[in-house]
Amino acid sequence: MVAILVILTIAAFLVIDVLVRRRQLAHQPVRVFASSFVREALQKVWMGNPGLTPADFRPRPDRFYDPGHTFVELEPDGTVAVGVDRFLREMMADFRLVGLVTPGQTVSRGQPIAELRSNGRTARVLSPIDGVVTQLHPAMPDEGVEPPLYSLAPQNLSEHLNRMSVGEQALLWLKGEIGKLQGVAAQLMPKPALVGATSADGGLARDPLVSECDEAEFTKIKNTFGLM
Repeated sequence: MVAILVILTIAAFLVIDVLVRRRQLAHQPVRVFASSFVREALQKVWMGNPGLTPADFRPRPDRFYDPGHTFVELEPDGTVAVGVDRFLREMMADFRLVGLVTPGQTVSRGQPIAELRSNGRTARVLSPIDGVVTQLHPAMPDEGVEPPLYSLAPQNLSEHLNRMSVGEQALLWLKGEIGKLQGVAAQLMPKPALVGATSADGGLARDPLVSECDEAEFTKIKNTFGLM
C-alpha cells in the first residue's frame, strides 16, 4: 500500500511539472535554436563545394512556402498555421525569434509579425497572408523542426497561396534561394586561412552572415531574403 502511495505521489509531481513547463513555454517568445547544420553548410560554401540541396532544408509537401521564408499550413478547422521556414531558421541560427502580434489582432500580408534579434541586430519577418490571429504556439526546443508561430483565421487565402510554392515548386524555389545564399556567403566569407578556424568545442568560431558583416551588409542580407 505504501509503495502504491509513493508511486502515485511521484506521478502527481511529474504531471504538475509537465503542466508548469507547458505554461512557462506558452508565455515565452518563440526561439530559433542554434544548430551546427548552418555552420557546416556555410563552411561548404566557403570551401567552394556547397553540397547543399533543397532537401537539406526539408520542405514539407503539406506546406506552402512564401518568398519571405514563412510557411502556411492548412488546418482541418479552417484556420492556418504560420511559421518561419527552416532555411531562415538555419541561416539566422544565433538569432532569437520574438513574436509581435497577439490573439485577436488583425494582420495583413507584408506586415511584420515577428523579429529576429541578436546583438543589437534586428530583422523583421513579414506575414504571408491576411487574417486574424487566433492562437499563439509555444516554443519547441528541437532544432530539426519548423514549429508554427501562430494560427490565423485567414482572409483572401486563395489569392495569397497563389504567390507561394508547394511540393516540387518549393524545391525549385529553394534551389534558387541556395544560390542566393552561396552568393552572399561568397561576398562575406572570411579569408581562406580562417575558414578552418574552430572554437574550443569544435564548432566554427564565428557566424559569417552576422558577426562578420557590417550594417550595410546585414541590410543586404535582409533585402535578399525578404526580411525588413
